[in-house]
Amino acid sequence: MININNKDWDELKSLDIRKFLERNGEENFFFEFKSDNEEPSKLMKEICAFANTYGGYILLGIDDDKSISGCKKWTEQRIHATIHDSITPPPIFSVRSFNLSRKKIYIIKIEEGTNPPYVTNKGQIFERLGSGSFPIKDSYRLAQLDEKRHNLVERVKSKIELPLLRITNSFPQNICGYIDFGFSLTCSDLKILNEDHKNLKKAAELIRSRCGNNFTISRVGNSFQISLWETLITSSDGSQSLAAAGVNTFLEIMFDGSVRGRIILANDSNRVNVNLFPIANALTTFEEIYSTLICNNIERIFVSAHKYQRLTVLRQFVPYYDTSNIGADDYGYKTYLQDHKRMYGGNMIVTSGRIPYCDYSLIDQRTFDQYEVKYSKENLLQILFSNAYFNIGYIDPPNGIDRLLVTEF
Repeated sequence: MININNKDWDELKSLDIRKFLERNGEENFFFEFKSDNEEPSKLMKEICAFANTYGGYILLGIDDDKSISGCKKWTEQRIHATIHDSITPPPIFSVRSFNLSRKKIYIIKIEEGTNPPYVTNKGQIFERLGSGSFPIKDSYRLAQLDEKRHNLVERVKSKIELPLLRITNSFPQNICGYIDFGFSLTCSDLKILNEDHKNLKKAAELIRSRCGNNFTISRVGNSFQISLWETLITSSDGSQSLAAAGVNTFLEIMFDGSVRGRIILANDSNRVNVNLFPIANALTTFEEIYSTLICNNIERIFVSAHKYQRLTVLRQFVPYYDTSNIGADDYGYKTYLQDHKRMYGGNMIVTSGRIPYCDYSLIDQRTFDQYEVKYSKENLLQILFSNAYFNIGYIDPPNGIDRLLVTEF
């Protein structure tokens, strides 16, 4: 997309906007002027059209004749709220304010969307043609947008899905399955991974406090990989060897804030039960590591996320909570398995599952309205790292199951 006055978005000054208006500021394929009195529905029509085409700019507080009227009714908060409430999926956009002739204007930068079609809350789909925005009625054009979305899904899959583990004769016999998870972020600022060594050291201290020295943090390309627990496996004759790639609990954080990871489900000495505490502990630890390593204002630049979850069962097992290393059992874990068996006759996991079954779930700010929770960094991370399988097998949760207990691994 073209730049205003040949300046990068973050480098724009009020003088650049004034020069643009004086020299070549006309409404065209990439630029639209709107007054402060513009109706939300008409403003959303233009944003939807830009997102479905090649992106563009809306100068809010500038009249059609390029006179500077300024904004009083429209605020940055209102712009954000209206876009998120009126267009599905939410487009990638940024908002900046400038002072011209002692009046405040806003410029909304809309990127070409990667997840079209973008639809208004009135069920309309627009595209940019010349200096105007028009509804799309041609089935061929709609098919093009759908193909573009399909290509995005394929790119997301190749980005955050992990290859299934290959089961060979040397595969560890105590591994009953694994949980794969991940999310691909769409943000207004592409690079959100903080590479400050102080933050890396802080993350290392956090992991060490949970599982001693049994972890690794390493950089591979443009991502950090955090691995928990042993990477060695012991064979029947007592000899040790390195585990195959992917056969461990780990988290990978990419430079754009996207994530993929795996949690191994290993049985205990009786070769039937699988302790579920490590799932909750790993998810909680990973969430805290992520919060340490990404930028502090992720909630300000977050647009949406495609979230992925999958359970792969290799051997049948009984999930339970090992309470031997915890003190007071305030949540009823000690009798959890027995209570479940008494009510439902058993708790054997025999097959794999995937949430969702057909497509990725889309997380955006409307998700918070659905869950009736405040939109904040803490709640955003909690939703991104929540997992449908952390209490696998059980139907009636004990008191406080929503609080992921953090104990030593």
